[in-house]
Parts: sequence; C-alpha cells; structure tokens
Amino acid sequence: MNKHKRLKKSFKPTFSKFGGSLPIFSHKDAITAALAEPSSGLIICGQTGCGKTTQVPKYILEAGLSSSKMIAVTQPRRVAAVTIAQRVAHELGSSCGQTVGYSVRFDKRVSDDTKICYLTDGMLLREAILDPTLSKFGVIILDEVHERTVSTDVLMAIVKKLRETRDLKVIVMSATIDIPKISEYFGIDKVVSVKGRTYPVEIYNLKQPEGNYVDNAMISILQTHLEHPEGDILCFLTGQEDIEDLQSLLEEKIELGKHPDYNMAPLVVVPLYANLPNHLQLRAFEKCEGRKVILATNIAETSVTINGIRYIIDSGLCKMKSFQTTTGVDTLKITAISKNSATQRSGRAGREAPGKCFRLYTEEIYDEMSDSTPPEIFRTNLSRVIIQLKAMGIKDVSDFDFIDKPSKQLYINAFKELNDLRCLDADANLNELGRKMSIIPTEPVYSKLLIHSTKTEYKNISKDIVIIVAMLSVENIFYAPRNFQRKAERKHKKFFVLDSDHLTLLNVYNYYIKNKGNSGFCKENFINEKSLKKATQISNQLLGYLKTLSQKSDGTVEETKAEVINELDMIAKEADENYDRNQLITKCLYEGLPLNTYQCHENIYRSTKTHEECNIHPTSVLFNKFPTYVVCSEIIITSKKYMRFCTDISKVYVKD
Repeated sequence: MNKHKRLKKSFKPTFSKFGGSLPIFSHKDAITAALAEPSSGLIICGQTGCGKTTQVPKYILEAGLSSSKMIAVTQPRRVAAVTIAQRVAHELGSSCGQTVGYSVRFDKRVSDDTKICYLTDGMLLREAILDPTLSKFGVIILDEVHERTVSTDVLMAIVKKLRETRDLKVIVMSATIDIPKISEYFGIDKVVSVKGRTYPVEIYNLKQPEGNYVDNAMISILQTHLEHPEGDILCFLTGQEDIEDLQSLLEEKIELGKHPDYNMAPLVVVPLYANLPNHLQLRAFEKCEGRKVILATNIAETSVTINGIRYIIDSGLCKMKSFQTTTGVDTLKITAISKNSATQRSGRAGREAPGKCFRLYTEEIYDEMSDSTPPEIFRTNLSRVIIQLKAMGIKDVSDFDFIDKPSKQLYINAFKELNDLRCLDADANLNELGRKMSIIPTEPVYSKLLIHSTKTEYKNISKDIVIIVAMLSVENIFYAPRNFQRKAERKHKKFFVLDSDHLTLLNVYNYYIKNKGNSGFCKENFINEKSLKKATQISNQLLGYLKTLSQKSDGTVEETKAEVINELDMIAKEADENYDRNQLITKCLYEGLPLNTYQCHENIYRSTKTHEECNIHPTSVLFNKFPTYVVCSEIIITSKKYMRFCTDISKVYVKD
C-alpha cells in the first residue's frame, strides 16, 4: 500500500483427540511437575493460540493434582468463560455443566460433578465473599491477568494470602505478562513460556500523521480490497458511532464501484459491537459472497475469533472509561491504545495464514504508546470493591495488599459514597444494609434500590424495580439501523413514558412479556432481543437474591416480602386501581437512588447535594423538557457532564 510502511477418582479423561497438536502440549509434563508440591505455583506466559486456557485445566485434572476439588479458571469476560467452557466440555465428551461448567453473573452451569469451572473473575470474587477460604477449589488458574480488571487485582491479593494458610495451587497465565513483577508478588519462581501457533503478520505504519481516522480507514479498506488477494478485513474503531459513519461511507463507494467503468469486486460491510442485536452480530462469523470487511470495536481484540481474517486496519484508538476523583463521575473518552493492544489486534490476521496489519498511525506514535493499558484499579469507583472486602472481614481496606495500590483520593471518594448510601456504621464497617448489599451482584446504588423496594409500602411494585434494574444492567434496548433510523425512532416512541426513562424501560419489558418474548415483535420494533433475554435472566437471579435476603431464621419468607417472588409474567398485569403505580415506582426510585437528584433552575440542572451542574442526556425522554426535579441512574462525562436514565420526581420530591 502506498500510504503505509471436576470427577470421580477412577475417571481418566483421554486427550488424544484434542489438543495434541497445540504448542502447550509439549510443556504438559513440565506443568504437572511444577504443581506436584503442596501450595505450589506456576506462571505460564503463553502466546495467543498456544492452547493454555483449554488444555492446562485438563492436564491438572488428568494428573489428579486438584485433590478431588474443583479447578477454577478465571476469565475477564463472560463471553470467553461461557464459550471456552462449552468447548472444553465438548473435548471431554460431556455436556456443559457436568464435568466442565461455567459461572458468570446472572448465568451458571455447574453441578455436583463439575471439576473444571470457567468463571469470570467477578464471580470467583463473589465465591470468596461467601467462603473466604475458597475451600471448594484445589487449583485456581488466573487467566488473562494482563487485562488487570479490578476483580483480578482483588483476586490476586486474596489468592496470595490463601497460599500462606492452606494447600492451594495457583497458576497465573497471560499472553503478555510482567513476569518479574508477578513472580515477586506471589513468590513464584517457576515459569513456563509457550509460543503461539500463529503465522507471520507484516506491519505497516503511516509515513506521516493524517487527519480523520475514519476517512483514513475507508481509504485503507478500499486500497486493501483493490490491491490485495482474497481474505477478509477486520477494522478496529472506537465505537458504534464511528462504525456507522464508516459503514455509510463504504456503502456509498461500493455502490459507485458497481458501475461498469469500475467493476469492483463484491465487498460486504459488517458491523460488530456490543450493543448490536445478536442476530446482527452473527453476520460477522458467517460466510458471504465476496470479501467481507468487519468494522469492530475492541470486542474483537481477544474475546472472539473470526475465521478468514487476513488483513487488519487498526485506528490505534479505543474508548476508555475512567473514574474522575475530582468530579466523582465516570468519563468515556477516546484514547490511544497500548502497545499490547496493538499486538493483539495485529495478531488477529495471523491465526490461519500469513496476514498484514495496516496501522493508521506512525511508528513515532506507536513508540509513544504505553506498554500496557493502565490497570482498572487506578481508574474506577472503589465503592463496590470496599463493600466486597468488608464482607470478607477485611477491616482496613486501605492496607489491602493490591499488586498496585489505588490512590488515596479513590478511597476517599468511595467511602463518601458508601456513607451517603448509609451502608456503613460509625466504625466504617458494614451495617445490616451494607451486609445485604454485599449479597447482590450489582453496583451499590442499585443494590440499595433493590433492598429499598422490599419495604412494605413498595411490596406491590418491588417486581417492577427488579425489572428496571435488570434493564439498566444490559446493553442498549433500542437500536436504529442506519438505513431505517426514522422508522426505528417512530417505533420506539410508542413505548415512551414521557416523564421517565425508567418507566419507559419497564414499559418495553412489559410489552415483551405480553408478546411472549416473540422475536418478530423485537425485530418489528427495532428492540434488542438479546438484551431483553438477558434482562429476563437477570430479573430471575435478582428475585432469587431478594428471596434469600427475605428469609427468616426459621427458613420462612416474611409475608410483606413474599410478593417479590411472583412469576415474571405477572409483571405485565394492569395497574392496581387503589394507587398510582407509576407514581409509587417514581417515589421508590427517588428514595432508593439518593445520590443523583438534580434541581432545574433557568434550564440549568444542579445536584441537590453538591450543586454541580449537569445536563440531561440527549437520548433521554426528558431531553429539552426541564422538569424541576429529576433522579438519574448514572452520571457520565463525554463531551459534557450528562445524566443518563432520568425520571421526573417533581411530584414526589421532598426537600431535606
């Protein structure tokens, strides 16, 4: 290109059918030998494609190294935990949930026979809250630790401490890992390095900085299509907006290319991002006539493997969420990726054959990139982490042995929020509310709201609050394809409750239930069926947690809370004639979300607590309506400071 430069003791699984050709196989004896001693540890630095995630747990199981206990394998992402568990179960000739299972938030396939469990790091952390010794596990494998999620960092400290108190074997695995740092932290000196099974990828950089990366991506895609042999193209962009813009540009060029004077070979544009409905995401994995170009966010970096990719177009950018200690809110900004991410992206082209990667940035810009993405512990709200640590009996959380310690200000902000939520006692330990909140796997603000909804006055609408929280816990409910945007907007408006985004979400769900979860209903109304199915799953789980919290010591359920456990399809019944259901829900939201209340004066919103200014997000049904008081679910900063998911609480607001 001219622009660039678990199981019974008698069980012996057989692995001859699977894994023998993977690079990790030659290290099998070394791995099992390193784990022969009690409380032994091992670091595996294994490149992408070497087979470490699927094969190492099987080696341990076959060698009987887990002391008849379960082997835990953590993953940062739920999609990886589920798909890998399914694959390994298949390799062992069993159904998922038997010998091999998984556990992710709001979804679990584990039985008494399970010996290998793939689970998100957050779910293993939850296991530690319920059982601080993690007694059911004989081996813990911390995989993909280079991603350094908050849960991974907490787990590393917990596992490190457990190795001193009981026989627990630990394996730390990653494709890109700081071996000296991990070795010193855990006191592990045994290391196995495994090369991946990949093909060479030629890297090209821009010779000089260019302006608009979306335009550059378009040019690079078209040049690749015209000048290079067959093979699909994967282009990394920052988010949905970029993807839709580039899709529009490319489709215009493709239409022009059909003219006899150009006679351009077929090129199919396929978007891939988290908010996309499932049936549209699947297009990225399907074969098509002609060459396919996939426009993706970093969801395609490590979580999924797409066959047929030979060419990578890398913008060098991503959207990163960070917690601002000065404002106490999250920001979502476009930022440069790390060198590790750049390597992961380019490697997508070398999984099946030699490939090429065209980077839309210069070598000088690459040299200035950080080696790795900053650990999440440095850029997150610590309130949920503190509740989790307190629930495990850790009193002085500021002295917790993190591999990298968070700033003092992050602790200050988190304790302020928890005090405002009134879930701590005078000694900064969890009170009764705090202990209940620690059981529910949601953010503290939502845990408090759910518990608040079980009060006697709200028993008839507690189910509705559960649904609302579930809907807030999934990706975008509405979607609008570029070619049907106006039609989609018209369809969406019929679900709007004009004074509340929360009630709008509840309304969508009620219609979904009335239509018995029909796929046609979702497609007709441009509603994300994948998100609604997930919301139903989450709702069932949350109802279960509330049932657990409502248990008396004799095992019965308090009468005032028993209504919470009704079947979900009862949610869609008509409103009770004795009260205004929506107003009661609004009142519960107002009281249950005490931190994010804003007052409007001369079209300017200010927090009733901090007096800081904020704006209603353009996607809200309240945008440009300016009710006197609103409550919102979250605050983010993009181009401005925005309130997302808002409800007009003017009729129920009571001044302090």
